[in-house]
Amino acid sequence: MPDHFSALDIPHPAADRHEVGRLSQFLPVLLPFPLWGTRLVFKFFLTTAVCSGPRGEPMGWRPDPARVQDWILVLDLAVIAALIGLLLLALRDWRRLRRGKAK
Repeated sequence: MPDHFSALDIPHPAADRHEVGRLSQFLPVLLPFPLWGTRLVFKFFLTTAVCSGPRGEPMGWRPDPARVQDWILVLDLAVIAALIGLLLLALRDWRRLRRGKAK
């Protein structure tokens, strides 16, 4: 055994961290809030476009009120599916790091 130890002799606590890509580390953290915010803006636009224009006068383009609920449902399901995908990506990366820690 050597007489002295340096910081280079100590193994990194997450030695398998290279298995997790940089993009997959940041996507689950950065994307949920813009996705949810975009969903809210589009829902607000669709629901207010049914009623009136920007200053209270009727708009030239008015969506069909019966179809607006369908568009909102599709938008909600798409955002929720994307958020579940991000959650699964984060879970996969977490498992990879936990597996490396157990070695």
